Amino acid sequence: VKLFSNRVQITGFESVNRLTPDEKVDLVQTSSEDEIIYQLNPVKFMNVSNIVLLMDKNFGNVDETMVLRIEFFGEDTGKVVDRPLATNVVYELRGNPADHPIPESEKLKHIL
Repeated sequence: VKLFSNRVQITGFESVNRLTPDEKVDLVQTSSEDEIIYQLNPVKFMNVSNIVLLMDKNFGNVDETMVLRIEFFGEDTGKVVDRPLATNVVYELRGNPADHPIPESEKLKHIL
């Protein structure tokens, strides 16, 4: 896992592959009952307002790796973040028709 702190210029996989991570962690494959705490260099993660995790490899010959939980430990500095934060994010698997009204003149075009 590659960790990047306070990087606002990361826009996708291409941009993250060009950057040097603040920290790299070699994960250990465990059972779901095991808990492992990975120590990071605290100097590299002082005054963090955002963090990006890149998991660029899976364990074994599988297409997906399941992450059950990620926890961050630290102290709140009380520093006010001066950029807008997402407070309510909704992902739609299928759009709700009530949220996307179609004008009467367009309805006949959308009937299957």
